[in-house]
Amino acid sequence: MKKMNLIVFGVLLLCLSIPLFASGQQGRDTGTSLSDIGFNATGYPIVSRPYSFSVSVTKRPFHGTFSNMAASQNMERKTGVTIQWIEIPEASFRERMNLMLASDDLPDVFGDGLMDSDIVRYGPSGSLIPLGNLIERYSPNIKEIFTNRPDVQQFVTTPDGNIYTLPRIQELAHRVNPDNMFINKTWLDRLNLSMPGTYDEFFDVLRAFRERDPNGNGRRDEIPLSFVSGMGTNEIYSLFAGFGMHDNANHVMVSNRRVYYTANSPEYRNAVTYFNRLWAEGLIDPEAFTHDHRQYVAKGMEPDMLYGVFFDWFDEIVLGNERAREHYAALPPMMGVDGRRHWNWSPNALMGRSGWAITNKMQHPEVAIRWGDSCYDWESSMELCYGPFGISLERRGDQIIMLPGPPGVSVDDVRYMQSPVHNTPYAVYEADHRRMNFELNHMRKFERLDMYRQYFPALEELYPQVFFMPEEESELAIIRTDLNNYVSQMRARFIIGSESISTGWNAYITNLNQMGLPRFLELYQRALDRYYN
Repeated sequence: MKKMNLIVFGVLLLCLSIPLFASGQQGRDTGTSLSDIGFNATGYPIVSRPYSFSVSVTKRPFHGTFSNMAASQNMERKTGVTIQWIEIPEASFRERMNLMLASDDLPDVFGDGLMDSDIVRYGPSGSLIPLGNLIERYSPNIKEIFTNRPDVQQFVTTPDGNIYTLPRIQELAHRVNPDNMFINKTWLDRLNLSMPGTYDEFFDVLRAFRERDPNGNGRRDEIPLSFVSGMGTNEIYSLFAGFGMHDNANHVMVSNRRVYYTANSPEYRNAVTYFNRLWAEGLIDPEAFTHDHRQYVAKGMEPDMLYGVFFDWFDEIVLGNERAREHYAALPPMMGVDGRRHWNWSPNALMGRSGWAITNKMQHPEVAIRWGDSCYDWESSMELCYGPFGISLERRGDQIIMLPGPPGVSVDDVRYMQSPVHNTPYAVYEADHRRMNFELNHMRKFERLDMYRQYFPALEELYPQVFFMPEEESELAIIRTDLNNYVSQMRARFIIGSESISTGWNAYITNLNQMGLPRFLELYQRALDRYYN
């Protein structure tokens, strides 16, 4: 019995030593009414008497202390509300989130970190409160966004018809257009070659890069085409579109609101056949399917230029600023078999819905929804995303200037020390970003976006960021992993020739179906039907 008591006592001590999220009732009077705290339904401050509520946030290694951030303090002065920031280290956040949700030990508000499966499970269960009526009564900024951008409202609306989280919008160029194709223009000039405009011309240019020593070192060390298999921004998915069908990491596209799989199509087969031809000619980096991004960059930085064509969202990352700007140019999409040019884009990456969920612990949800709505005021959105005016930002006429940090401190370091980036709602649109004096690489990214944008598929052809029900996601997680791993493995084998396309294709299709492809498409179609209905 004494041994059992010691065990129980030890377990109790262990439980007490693992802090969960602070209760939403901690540190304030739970018996107050809205009138007691001087709540204002419109205008600022939101409350005229002291009031606080708790917000859980992910603390990344580069974040400062949230309560000390100038942007947080600006919000406190504006709203009259003191936020009790519950900072959860990024490395342990998911574990703490699961424990908290299971135990119902909730903060007043989740600032971020909710997965779609959390939202569709804990919203209807009552842990998260529906926001529709609160938005209608107290949120003019959110209502205006929903009126102007119905896609945003649809994005945050769950299958039960409710909204449990507020959107975070950041329409930055590299999020819209994550992959870019760069070609060595110095090599083109040196070999008296034109920018390739078709896939046949592309083949000829790559072969010239391999055979004619364009880096001038007397060795055949040039890498005509390189990419990083499995890394979205360094992948060749956009090149697949030239064979009649777009491709992406999940291999899912939409036509007339019907879901289809790209990686079992004749068009996909034609694409891998073309890349197999490039491989057989020695035109693809022999390490394309094995190297990581660090190794990829190392080759781009070699003293003698090695890359003819490569993929990344910023060429400077792979090459360094001087080489990127002096020797390389963005290669426009080439004419495909259908006589058109195509390129991928990622509208889903422009928005997030993982936070500002008000829990059933919040005594006055009216205050929390007004605080969230106030984040969409233009100046607040800019500060919460990019840092405070006067520290990180400055207005000069129509321009928004990103101020340099102190010596040895980057702009991003200042931003994350002074603003709770990614942990609150905000809306920073493309027009705002185009007014900002980003570093030159960002400005060049907008130029490339303008070039590629005309070749994007219609939004309706892309599978939207839908909500899957928890049971659907559990089933899909297994099938999706198996399919993606198998397709990736077989794509590499088809391209390098270790598996014959002509004799191995039918077995490949059979294996996809046996792995659950029909069920995978059925579940994706079910979720898409909900999304549109």
